[in-house]
Amino acid sequence: MKQGSRISVFSLIDRSDIVIHVIDSRMPDITTNKEIAEFCEDKEKTLLYALNKADLFPGKIKRNSKNHFPVSSSTGQGINALKERINACSKALLKKGKETVLICVVGYPNTGKSSLINSLSKGGKTRTSPTSGFTKGVQLIKLKERIYLSDSPGIIPMKEKEETLLALIGAKDISKIETPESAAEEIIEANRKAVCFHYGIHDFILDQKETEKKTEANPIIHAVAKKLNFLSKGGSLDIDRASRKIISDWQKGTIQASKKALSKTTKSSKNN
Repeated sequence: MKQGSRISVFSLIDRSDIVIHVIDSRMPDITTNKEIAEFCEDKEKTLLYALNKADLFPGKIKRNSKNHFPVSSSTGQGINALKERINACSKALLKKGKETVLICVVGYPNTGKSSLINSLSKGGKTRTSPTSGFTKGVQLIKLKERIYLSDSPGIIPMKEKEETLLALIGAKDISKIETPESAAEEIIEANRKAVCFHYGIHDFILDQKETEKKTEANPIIHAVAKKLNFLSKGGSLDIDRASRKIISDWQKGTIQASKKALSKTTKSSKNN
Protein backbone atom coordinates (compact mmCIF):
# COMPACT_ATOMS: atom_id res chain seq x y z
CA MET A 1 0.00 0.00 0.00
CA LYS A 2 1.31 3.43 -0.92
CA GLN A 3 1.80 5.43 2.28
CA GLY A 4 1.39 8.87 0.79
CA SER A 5 2.58 12.07 2.39
CA ARG A 6 2.14 13.23 5.95
CA ILE A 7 -0.93 15.25 5.25
CA SER A 8 -2.69 17.51 7.70
CA VAL A 9 -4.77 15.36 10.00
CA PHE A 10 -7.52 17.95 10.28
CA SER A 11 -7.60 18.51 6.54
CA LEU A 12 -8.07 14.77 6.08
CA ILE A 13 -10.85 14.63 8.67
CA ASP A 14 -12.59 17.63 7.12
CA ARG A 15 -12.85 15.79 3.79
CA SER A 16 -13.98 12.50 5.32
CA ASP A 17 -17.30 11.22 6.64
CA ILE A 18 -16.13 8.52 9.05
CA VAL A 19 -13.02 8.92 11.18
CA ILE A 20 -11.26 6.00 12.87
CA HIS A 21 -9.06 7.20 15.73
CA VAL A 22 -6.41 4.56 16.45
CA ILE A 23 -5.17 4.51 20.03
CA ASP A 24 -2.68 2.21 21.73
CA SER A 25 -4.84 0.31 24.20
CA ARG A 26 -1.85 -0.01 26.53
CA MET A 27 -1.56 3.80 26.74
CA PRO A 28 -5.04 5.19 26.13
CA ASP A 29 -4.59 8.48 27.97
CA ILE A 30 -1.44 9.32 26.05
CA THR A 31 -2.65 8.28 22.60
CA THR A 32 -6.20 9.66 22.68
CA ASN A 33 -6.49 13.17 21.29
CA LYS A 34 -9.45 15.18 22.58
CA GLU A 35 -9.08 17.78 19.84
CA ILE A 36 -9.89 15.10 17.27
CA ALA A 37 -13.14 14.29 19.08
CA GLU A 38 -14.07 17.97 19.37
CA PHE A 39 -13.28 18.60 15.71
CA CYS A 40 -15.33 15.58 14.60
CA GLU A 41 -18.28 16.70 16.72
CA ASP A 42 -18.08 20.23 15.36
CA LYS A 43 -17.91 18.95 11.76
CA GLU A 44 -20.58 16.28 12.41
CA LYS A 45 -18.27 13.39 11.51
CA THR A 46 -18.83 9.82 12.66
CA LEU A 47 -16.01 8.96 15.06
CA LEU A 48 -14.95 5.39 15.84
CA TYR A 49 -12.15 4.30 18.17
CA ALA A 50 -9.85 1.40 17.33
CA LEU A 51 -8.17 0.22 20.54
CA ASN A 52 -5.18 -1.31 18.81
CA LYS A 53 -2.68 -3.87 20.16
CA ALA A 54 -5.44 -5.51 22.19
CA ASP A 55 -3.58 -8.81 21.90
CA LEU A 56 -0.98 -7.45 24.33
CA PHE A 57 -3.57 -7.46 27.12
CA PRO A 58 -4.21 -10.50 29.28
CA GLY A 59 -7.89 -11.37 29.02
CA LYS A 60 -10.57 -9.50 27.14
CA ILE A 61 -11.04 -5.75 26.84
CA LYS A 62 -14.57 -4.68 27.72
CA ARG A 63 -16.22 -2.26 25.31
CA ASN A 64 -17.75 0.77 27.03
CA SER A 65 -19.36 2.07 23.85
CA LYS A 66 -20.64 0.78 20.54
CA ASN A 67 -18.03 3.02 18.89
CA HIS A 68 -15.05 1.47 20.71
CA PHE A 69 -13.40 -1.57 19.14
CA PRO A 70 -10.56 -3.57 20.70
CA VAL A 71 -8.53 -4.73 17.71
CA SER A 72 -5.20 -6.27 16.82
CA SER A 73 -3.80 -5.74 13.35
CA SER A 74 -1.27 -8.51 13.96
CA THR A 75 -3.77 -11.23 14.95
CA GLY A 76 -6.93 -9.93 13.26
CA GLN A 77 -8.77 -9.69 16.58
CA GLY A 78 -11.81 -7.42 16.39
CA ILE A 79 -11.29 -6.41 12.75
CA ASN A 80 -14.55 -7.96 11.55
CA ALA A 81 -16.54 -6.21 14.28
CA LEU A 82 -15.00 -2.88 13.27
CA LYS A 83 -15.79 -3.56 9.61
CA GLU A 84 -19.41 -4.32 10.46
CA ARG A 85 -19.71 -1.01 12.32
CA ILE A 86 -18.11 0.86 9.41
CA ASN A 87 -20.59 -0.74 7.01
CA ALA A 88 -23.55 0.13 9.23
CA CYS A 89 -22.45 3.76 9.57
CA SER A 90 -21.75 3.99 5.84
CA LYS A 91 -25.19 2.64 4.90
CA ALA A 92 -26.82 5.16 7.24
CA LEU A 93 -24.94 8.02 5.58
CA LEU A 94 -25.81 6.80 2.09
CA LYS A 95 -29.49 6.62 3.04
CA LYS A 96 -29.27 10.25 4.13
CA GLY A 97 -28.24 11.22 0.62
CA LYS A 98 -24.43 10.99 0.61
CA GLU A 99 -23.16 10.13 -2.86
CA THR A 100 -20.01 8.48 -1.51
CA VAL A 101 -18.69 7.74 1.97
CA LEU A 102 -15.05 8.59 2.66
CA ILE A 103 -13.26 6.99 5.61
CA CYS A 104 -9.94 8.00 7.15
CA VAL A 105 -7.68 6.61 9.87
CA VAL A 106 -5.88 8.99 12.25
CA GLY A 107 -3.69 8.65 15.31
CA TYR A 108 -0.34 9.33 16.94
CA PRO A 109 2.88 7.84 15.53
CA ASN A 110 3.41 4.10 16.05
CA THR A 111 -0.13 3.32 17.16
CA GLY A 112 -0.64 0.99 14.20
CA LYS A 113 -2.54 3.19 11.74
CA SER A 114 -1.06 1.80 8.53
CA SER A 115 -1.39 -1.78 9.76
CA LEU A 116 -5.06 -1.16 10.50
CA ILE A 117 -5.59 0.31 7.03
CA ASN A 118 -4.05 -2.84 5.56
CA SER A 119 -6.34 -5.02 7.67
CA LEU A 120 -9.46 -3.07 6.70
CA SER A 121 -8.59 -2.86 3.01
CA LYS A 122 -7.86 -6.52 2.26
CA GLY A 123 -9.56 -7.30 -1.02
CA GLY A 124 -10.16 -3.65 -1.79
CA LYS A 125 -9.04 -1.94 -4.99
CA THR A 126 -6.89 1.18 -4.85
CA ARG A 127 -7.90 4.05 -7.10
CA THR A 128 -7.67 7.83 -7.26
CA SER A 129 -10.17 9.96 -5.43
CA PRO A 130 -13.67 9.84 -6.93
CA THR A 131 -14.45 13.27 -5.49
CA SER A 132 -13.03 16.69 -6.25
CA GLY A 133 -11.19 18.58 -3.55
CA PHE A 134 -9.78 15.53 -1.81
CA THR A 135 -6.17 15.76 -0.65
CA LYS A 136 -3.71 15.62 -3.54
CA GLY A 137 -1.66 12.44 -3.73
CA VAL A 138 -3.97 10.41 -1.52
CA GLN A 139 -5.30 7.16 -2.94
CA LEU A 140 -8.70 5.82 -2.01
CA ILE A 141 -9.33 2.12 -1.54
CA LYS A 142 -12.76 0.95 -2.63
CA LEU A 143 -14.16 -1.17 0.19
CA LYS A 144 -17.65 -1.48 -1.26
CA GLU A 145 -19.76 0.33 -3.81
CA ARG A 146 -19.60 4.07 -2.95
CA ILE A 147 -17.53 3.41 0.21
CA TYR A 148 -13.84 4.38 0.16
CA LEU A 149 -10.94 4.28 2.63
CA SER A 150 -8.00 6.69 2.44
CA ASP A 151 -4.71 4.80 2.12
CA SER A 152 -2.78 7.57 3.89
CA PRO A 153 -3.25 7.89 7.66
CA GLY A 154 -3.58 11.24 9.34
CA ILE A 155 -0.65 11.62 11.73
CA ILE A 156 -1.32 13.59 14.90
CA PRO A 157 1.93 15.47 15.64
CA MET A 158 3.67 15.28 19.00
CA LYS A 159 6.00 17.96 20.31
CA GLU A 160 9.67 16.97 20.43
CA LYS A 161 9.86 18.22 24.03
CA GLU A 162 7.42 15.51 25.11
CA GLU A 163 10.31 13.08 25.25
CA THR A 164 8.73 10.65 27.71
CA LEU A 165 5.63 10.31 25.57
CA LEU A 166 7.68 9.91 22.41
CA ALA A 167 9.66 7.15 24.11
CA LEU A 168 6.58 5.32 25.33
CA ILE A 169 4.97 5.12 21.89
CA GLY A 170 8.25 4.34 20.15
CA ALA A 171 8.42 7.58 18.22
CA LYS A 172 11.98 8.35 19.29
CA ASP A 173 15.12 6.24 18.99
CA ILE A 174 15.85 4.72 22.40
CA SER A 175 19.54 5.57 22.10
CA LYS A 176 18.65 9.26 21.70
CA ILE A 177 16.39 9.53 24.74
CA GLU A 178 17.99 11.96 27.21
CA THR A 179 15.99 10.91 30.30
CA PRO A 180 15.16 7.20 29.90
CA GLU A 181 14.52 6.77 33.62
CA SER A 182 11.45 9.02 33.44
CA ALA A 183 9.92 6.96 30.65
CA ALA A 184 10.72 3.69 32.44
CA GLU A 185 9.05 5.00 35.59
CA GLU A 186 5.90 5.82 33.62
CA ILE A 187 5.76 2.24 32.37
CA ILE A 188 6.33 0.86 35.87
CA GLU A 189 3.71 3.15 37.44
CA ALA A 190 0.93 1.77 35.24
CA ASN A 191 2.25 -1.77 34.82
CA ARG A 192 4.19 -2.54 37.99
CA LYS A 193 3.20 -6.20 38.34
CA ALA A 194 3.69 -6.91 34.64
CA VAL A 195 7.21 -5.43 34.74
CA CYS A 196 8.09 -7.43 37.87
CA PHE A 197 6.78 -10.68 36.39
CA HIS A 198 8.60 -10.04 33.12
CA TYR A 199 12.00 -9.67 34.79
CA GLY A 200 11.39 -12.17 37.56
CA ILE A 201 11.73 -9.70 40.45
CA HIS A 202 8.81 -11.16 42.38
CA ASP A 203 9.68 -9.54 45.74
CA PHE A 204 8.48 -6.18 44.44
CA ILE A 205 5.09 -7.55 43.40
CA LEU A 206 4.01 -7.84 47.01
CA ASP A 207 6.12 -5.06 48.52
CA GLN A 208 4.48 -2.03 46.92
CA LYS A 209 5.46 0.30 49.77
CA GLU A 210 9.11 -0.27 48.92
CA THR A 211 8.57 1.08 45.42
CA GLU A 212 6.98 4.25 46.79
CA LYS A 213 10.03 5.29 48.81
CA LYS A 214 11.80 8.40 47.58
CA THR A 215 15.19 7.15 46.40
CA GLU A 216 17.70 8.34 43.82
CA ALA A 217 16.09 5.96 41.34
CA ASN A 218 13.02 3.78 41.18
CA PRO A 219 13.85 0.62 43.19
CA ILE A 220 12.28 -1.59 40.52
CA ILE A 221 14.70 -0.16 37.94
CA HIS A 222 17.49 -0.96 40.43
CA ALA A 223 16.17 -4.50 40.74
CA VAL A 224 16.02 -4.92 36.95
CA ALA A 225 19.60 -3.70 36.61
CA LYS A 226 20.71 -6.14 39.31
CA LYS A 227 18.73 -9.04 37.79
CA LEU A 228 20.23 -8.46 34.35
CA ASN A 229 23.70 -7.74 35.77
CA PHE A 230 23.80 -4.30 34.17
CA LEU A 231 26.85 -2.65 35.75
CA SER A 232 28.71 0.58 35.08
CA LYS A 233 32.47 0.72 34.75
CA GLY A 234 32.85 1.41 38.46
CA GLY A 235 30.78 -1.62 39.36
CA SER A 236 27.62 0.28 40.33
CA LEU A 237 24.23 -0.58 38.85
CA ASP A 238 23.71 0.88 35.38
CA ILE A 239 20.31 2.53 35.83
CA ASP A 240 20.43 4.18 32.41
CA ARG A 241 20.88 0.86 30.62
CA ALA A 242 18.18 -0.83 32.70
CA SER A 243 15.74 2.00 31.96
CA ARG A 244 16.39 1.71 28.22
CA LYS A 245 15.90 -2.05 28.43
CA ILE A 246 12.49 -1.59 30.07
CA ILE A 247 11.48 0.93 27.39
CA SER A 248 12.69 -1.37 24.61
CA ASP A 249 10.78 -4.39 25.95
CA TRP A 250 7.67 -2.24 26.38
CA GLN A 251 7.84 -0.99 22.80
CA LYS A 252 8.32 -4.55 21.50
CA GLY A 253 5.25 -5.70 23.43
CA THR A 254 7.09 -8.29 25.51
CA ILE A 255 5.84 -6.56 28.67
CA GLN A 256 2.08 -6.98 28.74
CA ALA A 257 -0.07 -4.10 29.91
CA SER A 258 -1.64 -4.59 33.33
CA LYS A 259 -5.26 -4.44 34.45
CA LYS A 260 -4.55 -0.97 35.84
CA ALA A 261 -3.80 0.34 32.36
CA LEU A 262 -6.67 -1.70 30.95
CA SER A 263 -9.17 0.02 33.24
CA LYS A 264 -8.24 3.35 31.65
CA THR A 265 -8.55 2.15 28.09
CA THR A 266 -11.91 3.71 27.25
CA LYS A 267 -12.37 6.20 30.11
CA SER A 268 -10.52 8.95 28.30
CA SER A 269 -12.82 8.72 25.26
CA LYS A 270 -16.01 6.98 26.32
CA ASN A 271 -18.01 10.22 26.38
CA ASN A 272 -16.98 11.19 22.85
